[in-house]
Amino acid sequence: MSAVYFLFLLVIEILGPIALLIGLVWGVLVLRRGYREGRSFSASKGNTAEMCMQWDRLKARLLSILGFLLWPVAFVAALYYGAGFQMAVTIASVCAGVCWLWAAHVKARYNASFKENIVNAELSKVFGSLRYEPRGQFEKGSISGLVFFKHADSVGGSDLITADYKGKRFAQCDIKVQQGYTVTATDNDGGTREETRWEDVFKGRAMRFDFADKFRGKVQVIKKNFEGARVSSSRGNWQPVETELAEFNDHFEVFALDPMDAMAVLTPQMIEGISYLNRALDVPMAFYFTDNAMFAFLSLSRDAFDVSGKKTLLEEKELLQKDMQLITGFLDTMYFKRQETEESPAEAQAENRVLQESAADTRLSVPVGSPSRGFSVLPHSMGYRAGKILRMLKKNPLLTAYFVSAVVTLVKYPYTILITMSAYGGLPKRVQDVPTLAYLAVTSLFICVPLLAKGGGFQAKLAAFAAFLGHLSFII
Repeated sequence: MSAVYFLFLLVIEILGPIALLIGLVWGVLVLRRGYREGRSFSASKGNTAEMCMQWDRLKARLLSILGFLLWPVAFVAALYYGAGFQMAVTIASVCAGVCWLWAAHVKARYNASFKENIVNAELSKVFGSLRYEPRGQFEKGSISGLVFFKHADSVGGSDLITADYKGKRFAQCDIKVQQGYTVTATDNDGGTREETRWEDVFKGRAMRFDFADKFRGKVQVIKKNFEGARVSSSRGNWQPVETELAEFNDHFEVFALDPMDAMAVLTPQMIEGISYLNRALDVPMAFYFTDNAMFAFLSLSRDAFDVSGKKTLLEEKELLQKDMQLITGFLDTMYFKRQETEESPAEAQAENRVLQESAADTRLSVPVGSPSRGFSVLPHSMGYRAGKILRMLKKNPLLTAYFVSAVVTLVKYPYTILITMSAYGGLPKRVQDVPTLAYLAVTSLFICVPLLAKGGGFQAKLAAFAAFLGHLSFII
């Protein structure tokens, strides 16, 4: 009996604080959600279209929650009135499914209204000659014709915009590049048939920026964590080219058919523009220069102008503003410094001399006498890893604090750490020796994983912070 009682106390020891923590986190999230909703509704006062969108968004969210709550209620009710298990599951699934389908319909209406009333209006404030097509995409064959991706059996797209910014033309589109492959499937009767299946090669945003003059030759600039580029695995006639800018080399690889083409393309302004995008997004990306166009491929999980149920309307509008600033900031940083079509020939020659001098100052040069060998090669693998870790720690103070505390823990408890269990029912406190490395592995699971997971957001950070406070209570 005492063993069972001790196990009961152990469960309370573990689950009690967790339940309390979950309650506190839930309460904070509810308060935060209420504040965000109130702020969003206040911003839409006086705008009939936006208020209708606000209520549609809330209705879709409530219907989704209702579907989850209705399933167990309908299941138990069906069993109570004599339905069998399978019938009860069917009834519950139908009831919940109706709510979810209704929620999807309302959310689709909200999404369409957002694009019609918000996206068009906001884009028109910044860009000229705007043409926005929610179901549009780049011209057929324009992406696959680059022969940039390893496989491009299917290229789809949506949310195409073509516009002018300060007289310069650009286009943007969400695209999905897929590879088709065939498998042999077996049916219930034992027969076989060939099925075509699809695998994503790239999903994200594609941009095309038009220049007045043609580039000297084709050049590819690919971030090291970008997957799906053909040249990364099978170079063919493409030659690797490396600049003497260590920070740029830490992030990107450069390929060209002729190394001199890379030198002509990678002016200081161009590198500055690419670095701007890298700093602003920090996602896998690649750039392809050909003829008089530059294509930028940004691996993003979120479509440019689609709304999500997690954000308020005001937050969606702010996100749209950031998307627009991404385009204008890139153009302002790189495009206009790179090309001014209105300047006179004398001004153009003077600018070219300045660019050449700037390129020399930033050490963008080809070794004399051996142009085929490209730029000088610098070791960067260790610097890349170290720089990535430092950037990650700099962006996340809590992760930095945990890293420091982990080092302190190893110094203070090199072999084992004492974990004290609280006393219950008159039993004395229990102290357990736990290997320090095992302890750190568990705490890392509850602290580092939520912080590093994509899309974790505020909830993950709050849970990780609570776990970090618990970790400090053990080591202090």
